[in-house]
Amino acid sequence: MAMLQENTTNRAQVLNGDYAGILGVFHHLHCLDTIRRVLHWDHYGPRASEQALRSGVYSKEHSDHCLDGLRQAVMCHANTDFYSAEWISDSTQPMSKELRSEGKQRCVNWESLDVWARSRALIPGHYNYRLGPYEASQGL
Repeated sequence: MAMLQENTTNRAQVLNGDYAGILGVFHHLHCLDTIRRVLHWDHYGPRASEQALRSGVYSKEHSDHCLDGLRQAVMCHANTDFYSAEWISDSTQPMSKELRSEGKQRCVNWESLDVWARSRALIPGHYNYRLGPYEASQGL
C-alpha cells in the first residue's frame, strides 16, 4: 500500500500485515456480470442465493455504483480507435448503419494478468482480518 501511496487508514488488513484489495479490472468485470444478471432477472433472479439477495448486490444503488465506475474507467482509459458508419440495409431505414472499426486494439495478456492475480488471491477461510476501526473502538 505504501508503494502505491495509498492511505491505509480504515483499510482492511489481514493478520499477516497485508491488505485486502482487488485489481480494478476484476471489479469492473464483477459489475458487468451484475448488470447482465439484473438485465436478465427473469432468468437469474430465481437462481440468486439468499445471501446475494440480502447483500444488495442486485440493488439499484449497486447498479448505479457499477455504472458510474464503468463510466469513469471508459473515460479514463478512452478507446481512441476510429469507428466508421457502414450501410447494412436500405438507407431510408433509421437503423440502416452499423459502426465498424479496423483499428488494432492493444490488449494486455489476459492469461498472464489473471494467473498473476489469482496467485495472490486470499483464499476464503485461510486468513483473518485485523479488527477494523469500528470494531476496535467498540472493544470487540
